[in-house]
Amino acid sequence: MAEEEQPIRFEFDVSWDDLRSVYLGMWAGDGWRRRWLGEYSWRTYVLGFAMCIGATVLLFALIQSWVALVAGAAVFGFTGAYDGTRRRATTWDRAWEQFKAAPMAANLVGRQVMEFDPTGVTRRTATTENWRPWAGISRVTGEFGGIVVTCGVEHWLLPESFFPGASEKALLLEHLRGWKDAPHDSGPRIADGELVSPPFNLHEGHLYRAAALSARSFVPSRGSVVWGGINALSAVAWWPWWAHPPVSWLGALGAAFAFWTFVGSRFFERWSYKKLARQQMDDESLRPGFSGVTLGISAEGLTEVSPRSSSQEHWPAIWEVVIDETAAFFRTSSATIYVLPAAAFPTSDAYFDFVEKALEYRRAALATAA
Repeated sequence: MAEEEQPIRFEFDVSWDDLRSVYLGMWAGDGWRRRWLGEYSWRTYVLGFAMCIGATVLLFALIQSWVALVAGAAVFGFTGAYDGTRRRATTWDRAWEQFKAAPMAANLVGRQVMEFDPTGVTRRTATTENWRPWAGISRVTGEFGGIVVTCGVEHWLLPESFFPGASEKALLLEHLRGWKDAPHDSGPRIADGELVSPPFNLHEGHLYRAAALSARSFVPSRGSVVWGGINALSAVAWWPWWAHPPVSWLGALGAAFAFWTFVGSRFFERWSYKKLARQQMDDESLRPGFSGVTLGISAEGLTEVSPRSSSQEHWPAIWEVVIDETAAFFRTSSATIYVLPAAAFPTSDAYFDFVEKALEYRRAALATAA
C-alpha cells in the first residue's frame, strides 16, 4: 500500500499529431460525426449548395414568378458561394493550422514532465510549471488517444505513443482515478517570489473580465460586414413578395441574421462569459480557488497560489499584460489568465508599483530571451 502512495513521474514529448487527435476527438467526437465534421467537411459545402438549389426551386413552385426565381437564385447562389468560400477557410484543417500558429499553442508541444501523487498533478514545460490538486481536476480520461487530465479549460496530455500497450495505459488510468476519487487534504504550494501581493479574493466580475479579453470587438470584421450585408440583401430582395406567406418569413429571417451578425452574436458571446463566470463561482469544488489568492513575482516569472492550486509561469510565456485602474490581467501561452485586483493593495500607488515591477521583470526576461 505504501508503494502505491509514491509519486509517479513521466518525462515525454508531445507532438502536434498527438494534440490533433485529442482536440479533434473533443470537438467532433467519434464515429460518423467525426468523419463528417472533422475529416470530410467538404460534404457540408455540397449539402449547403444542394439546399440552396432546393429552396430556390421550391419557392418558384409556390409563387410561380420568374422574378422571384431570379431573385431567389441570386440571393441563395451568392449566399452559398460566399458561405462555402468562407467556411472553406475555417475547416478543421485550416483551423488547426491557425491554432498551431497562436501564441498560446506553443507551450502545448515539446518536452514535458508530468508528476502524479496522492495530492494532485504537476505539469512542467520549458516555460510553465502548474500544480492542481485532485479536487481542481474535473476529469481524467483515456479517450481520443493517451491520457488527458482536464483542469478547467486546460487539457494536459500524456500521449498515446508514450505507452507500450493498451494494458499499461488502462492500469495507469485506473490508478489515477483511484487517487482522484479518494478523500485527501492538499494544501497550497507557497509562492516563491521576490515580491508577493497581499491575499485577495476574486469575484464574478474579475472572472468575466478575464474571459471577455478574448471576446470579439463590437467593430465588425470585414467578413462580418460581407456576411451581414448578404443577409440584409436577402431581406430586401424578398420585400416585394412579403405578402405571400411562403416567402414572408425569408425577409424576416434575413433581417434577423443580419442583426445577429452585426450585434447579436457579440452580445451573446459576452452573456455566455457572464454565465460561465457565475457557474464557476457557484461550483463548490472551484470556489476555494477564488479566495485567499496570492500572486508572487520574481526575475524568473509569476506565481499564483490559492487553496486549490499553484501555478508558475516564466515571463516569456506571458504574451500580454492588460492593466487598468481596477485590475491587471496576465495572459499566458497556456490560455490561462491571472488576475491581480487593485483592491488587494492598501493604496493605488502600491498596486501600480507592484505591476510596474512585474513589467520590469518581464521586459528584462524577454530581452534576455531575444
